[in-house]
Amino acid sequence: MSRPHFLGIFAPDRSFAIRKKLQELLKNTRQFLLQVLAIERAAISLKQLKNRGLIITQLNVMHDMESLFNAWKTSRMAYLKFFENYSLEQLNHIPEGFSNNLIWNIGHIIATQHKLIHIGSDVKGHIPEEIFNNYQSGTKPTVPVSQQEADLLKRLLLEQIEPTIRDFNSKKFVTYQERTTGTGFHLTSIYDTFEWNNFHEGLHLGYMIRFLPIA
Repeated sequence: MSRPHFLGIFAPDRSFAIRKKLQELLKNTRQFLLQVLAIERAAISLKQLKNRGLIITQLNVMHDMESLFNAWKTSRMAYLKFFENYSLEQLNHIPEGFSNNLIWNIGHIIATQHKLIHIGSDVKGHIPEEIFNNYQSGTKPTVPVSQQEADLLKRLLLEQIEPTIRDFNSKKFVTYQERTTGTGFHLTSIYDTFEWNNFHEGLHLGYMIRFLPIA
């Protein structure tokens, strides 16, 4: 019994003809689009080209900032694990040979972010002044941190993030006071500073990991 061709749509000759027609159509469409693109390029003024370049640059910056913010969030989640895995006594313990402890390092990265981003841009920050004063560079633990203060630091790890991102998206960081960090990194813009902040938090995370066998 011969196989029906369903009105010829599966017939070899007809299939070949359809493919041929599609190929010609695609070829003509491609040529047309190339012509349109050439005309468009010829019609765009130098100013428009500059504007397009600016838009592309802005899009690249926003993409880079999104990556920085995501890395920052990941960093803060890593710090949060210390509250989940260690007691307050362990967080307060100063290992022999060291001048600080786990909880101080957590407070320090919160204070440093505030100093780098907000104070550096002369923008109101999102942490209590007492926390900044107790944990900024040059300080060290003098008394054990209370449970109340530990709970505050735990909240600030995450609560500091979204308001800071909103500040950036709202273009509050208009100017930045150039500075050189203690390790020699020269920060000239808010973008440099967000990058350095992530590096700084990774650095102190490494310090804290050294404490773990003896904390």
